Amino acid sequence: PWMVAGPVAAAVLVAAAAVLYALQLPGVPNKTGFTASSNWRDGSDPPTAFTMTPTQPDQGEPERPTDTVTTAADSPVIIDCDPALGVPRRDIDDALALLWVLHHNKSLRTRLAGVTTVFGNAPLAQTHTIAEDLVTRWLEQQQPKEVRAEHTGNTAREVVKVYRGASKPGDTETAAVEALAAHRGVVVLLGPCTNAAAALARGAVWSHLIVLGGTTRPPPNIRGLRTTELNFALDEWAAEKTLELAADQGIPVTLFPMEVCRRVLFTATDLKNLPAWLQEKAASWLTLAPLLTGRGGFHPWDLLPVIFLQYPSVFRTVRRRVAVLRRWWARGHVVLTKAGGDQGRTADGIVAQIVVDVDEGVVRELFREASETAKDGQRP
Repeated sequence: PWMVAGPVAAAVLVAAAAVLYALQLPGVPNKTGFTASSNWRDGSDPPTAFTMTPTQPDQGEPERPTDTVTTAADSPVIIDCDPALGVPRRDIDDALALLWVLHHNKSLRTRLAGVTTVFGNAPLAQTHTIAEDLVTRWLEQQQPKEVRAEHTGNTAREVVKVYRGASKPGDTETAAVEALAAHRGVVVLLGPCTNAAAALARGAVWSHLIVLGGTTRPPPNIRGLRTTELNFALDEWAAEKTLELAADQGIPVTLFPMEVCRRVLFTATDLKNLPAWLQEKAASWLTLAPLLTGRGGFHPWDLLPVIFLQYPSVFRTVRRRVAVLRRWWARGHVVLTKAGGDQGRTADGIVAQIVVDVDEGVVRELFREASETAKDGQRP
């Protein structure tokens, strides 16, 4: 009997895991009815500093787009990321985000002050090397004339510096932490918050903190079932401290939870105008991702926050209080509650702007246009 019971029990466990996985899939539709405001392209979004002034009441009114969530014009930006382009079965979203910012460097509202790396999608040894390789390839191969004209005598790595960061939670004595602590512009976190938490603990003050992290899906949030959000789950303490210290220091926070990023789906067709070397490195993920999403493509998670830097009207945000729920059965889970009038930190978390919707069609159009101009060696 035990010979039968073993396989049966295993089959039951597999079936139970599949049911839990299916129940946890967000099931977000491609179309939600939200469309970007008419001024998203012409640059008429006001280049004013981010404000935490409530943009809508909290008492029962329907959620509406906000129009004050923009970054300060021409603010320098540091991208903190964990790219894994070319690593088998690993996501390519950080690479797409980093290349977007490199392509738009010094144009529109993006002025790249540096790149910091962190463990996450892959070990630090890989994410740091990949980030350096992306910077070198893009600046020297895609735009060699501008590099020579503007930075005579400098290499690509001197033009855009890449700072090595944390290799694990608690790794705080790094070049990335020093760079972030000295920075005074915008910071975009696309990986675990380890570097940012350490920099804020040293007194860093930024003009705006944009974070991709957290899931609002009901627990259980378990990595094995792919129902959690990796950035917060890999260093929950750092995620919590980053939000808390940012609030204590008056830094405006914009949060991209996992759910809004799942509203955008890319396929291999969306990458067809990118350089051949990049498409080759992305091939493994383009094969695996459709099986994981069940929707025939992949989610370009980290691309959304960097597009937000330049085109905030493409997104819809609401003002909420957010807290990280640190439980083994709810890894990466965040709790959102009504913000109320108090903007300080409370037991219910900190006040932030939460991105809740996106115009998928505009995101795809923007990426297509950028990749086409990049293929031709042009700047936006």
